[in-house]
Amino acid sequence: MKLNYIITFLTLFILTDVSGQFIVPDFVTYKIEEDQIMIRWEPKSLDDWNSSQSEGYIVEKYLHSDIPTLIETSKVYPEPEKSWQNKMVKDTLLQKFYDGAQQLLFADYSDVETMPFLELMEDGTNKESVDSFRLGLLAYVSTYDFDIAKMSGLGYQTTFKKGETYSFKIYTFSNKTEALEFKISTKDFKLPDVPKLEAKFGDKRVELKWRTKEYRKDYFGYYLERSVEDGNYQLLEDLPFVNLLDTLGAYESFAFFTHKDTLPRNYQDYWFRLKGMDYFGDKSILFSKVRGYGYDKINMSPIIELATQTADNRAHIVWDVFDRYIHLIESFEIVRADSLKGAFKSIVKNIDPNEREIKIKMDSTQNYFRVKINPKDGEDIYSVPVFVMGQDTLAPEIPENFSGRIDSNGVVYLTWDKNNKEKDFWGYKVFKSNFIEHEFSLINGTPQEENYCIDTADITMLNEYVYYKVQAVDTRNNRSAFTPVLEIHKPDKIAPAAAVMKMSHFRNDSIILNFSTSSSADVEYHELFKRDLDNEKSWKLLKRFSVTDSIDVYFDFDFEYDHRYIYTIIATDDAGLKSKPTKPYIVETKELKVRQPIQNIQINKSDQGELSFDWQLERKNDVARIEIYRGDTKDQIGLYKIIDTAESFIEPKSKNKNFYYFKALLHSNELTKFTNLIDVNAAIKE
Repeated sequence: MKLNYIITFLTLFILTDVSGQFIVPDFVTYKIEEDQIMIRWEPKSLDDWNSSQSEGYIVEKYLHSDIPTLIETSKVYPEPEKSWQNKMVKDTLLQKFYDGAQQLLFADYSDVETMPFLELMEDGTNKESVDSFRLGLLAYVSTYDFDIAKMSGLGYQTTFKKGETYSFKIYTFSNKTEALEFKISTKDFKLPDVPKLEAKFGDKRVELKWRTKEYRKDYFGYYLERSVEDGNYQLLEDLPFVNLLDTLGAYESFAFFTHKDTLPRNYQDYWFRLKGMDYFGDKSILFSKVRGYGYDKINMSPIIELATQTADNRAHIVWDVFDRYIHLIESFEIVRADSLKGAFKSIVKNIDPNEREIKIKMDSTQNYFRVKINPKDGEDIYSVPVFVMGQDTLAPEIPENFSGRIDSNGVVYLTWDKNNKEKDFWGYKVFKSNFIEHEFSLINGTPQEENYCIDTADITMLNEYVYYKVQAVDTRNNRSAFTPVLEIHKPDKIAPAAAVMKMSHFRNDSIILNFSTSSSADVEYHELFKRDLDNEKSWKLLKRFSVTDSIDVYFDFDFEYDHRYIYTIIATDDAGLKSKPTKPYIVETKELKVRQPIQNIQINKSDQGELSFDWQLERKNDVARIEIYRGDTKDQIGLYKIIDTAESFIEPKSKNKNFYYFKALLHSNELTKFTNLIDVNAAIKE
């Protein structure tokens, strides 16, 4: 190989920046082999290299520890030209690299014929650029044999003891400040991995591919070998494959190297083996390997001859292929997409190679179909897409998680999950009713895409709740079922209706109040108030009646004679709103002479739990009848029973009432009064 051939080969590869780096990563690289450490380096500058031509490099070797110990100092010079002339190697190609290195080291700037790159100087390029070009070429040819690097004064070899760590310094006398310094641990050194070899086989061809970027520090190039029997491997090329772009980092594709090879025949197994070439000219011991075969290729896509919609909403597809390709087909497959640019997905697989027709149920209106060939070998092959219109009878999904709230001003906020993914989805319809038993009305005229709605409820209306439901609809007006009805409690700003005081009168021994409770459904309790008419500040709460208390009469025994009392009732609802007070009733108490015909009441309780009341009647012949009042509490007592002029009464066990009054009514119509309040539990204990 002449030097001008090397120059032509490397013109696009060698960097011509004077201060640039050429081949070796980080200006220095090394490897360990048996008991030897081999080191290669590149000058950091042309001045460095020019100085080394005469004064050489100093290599200092230290035993690495907390205090490094200098154990070896060596001078490395380029070998004289005579040594290069006498250097002979058996490998013809390698001998040409030695010859080229000699010409680069001992350049004669007057001999353009033997140094063709000197023509650059005639084009106005200065000597500094030419020397940079020489150094780049020298770094390249030194990669093919470590002896070239050593003879060029850019390599060094020394022994080591396993397990020890060494430090090195490499510098010229005139530029010690820019020394190359590095450390080598013989304990941690291991053979570098080789990239994974990938292969893509075709018709009498194969495309081989492997990554180089991450392996740049270990390998300068790669050798590819081929074998028919996985044993007798032959090189595909004499020179290694070198990726010139993986250090640029601009595109991910630059991180790979690809080589295409022609195969002698199809359906013959071939093995390919990848080995790395390091920066010392040695092939890697480790390798990666791949196996495969070439195959006959299907060179034509399937042809769709018919694509139409059937009456039962199916896509009817008919296709064909050339007979000469049938034996190469493993199966057919149908793929579908919503649009030409959409992602095609498989819907029918493993169709027999002899089939040419299929009918497919369609769930969407927009359908693009392709017929796919799954070949026995190689890549899948697709037909051109065809369009088939489908009917849409499928309703959207019911909206989920429908919820809402209402604020104090009556603004209603409704939300639900946007769970509809149909391609023809139109939107949501929102319906409302003020009464659950009434018809719901649509509140948004056009279906909306948003999964929320803001509405208002009339809080002055008497209805306590407002009701909503939502429905999803598509562009074909297919409607989902309604969501469950959402019941929202309106804020209560309407006070309950007032209770009605029907009657109040005085019966000498008590003030009897009759009233009707509030007609509002949301009332929780009523409060009965009383005050002395002559004292405006004497209002007091007599009784709070729960809404569950079914009572419409109240006996007030707490009074004084010759006074006037005023009564009123206020109702309170579950929102804490209070009604207007009832029209007040005024009662005047005047003491009258009244009789008490019922004397000496006695109470007994039997073993069976029955209560017996016994008494004596004064002027028994004048007594017309006897009224019995009873209640659970002393404040909730009402008329219970009217009996004849008996002097006893038996209360069954099941009644279980604790408080009683008795009152006798006379034939003479004279006024009578109630007996004292009878507390059964207290009376029995006595």
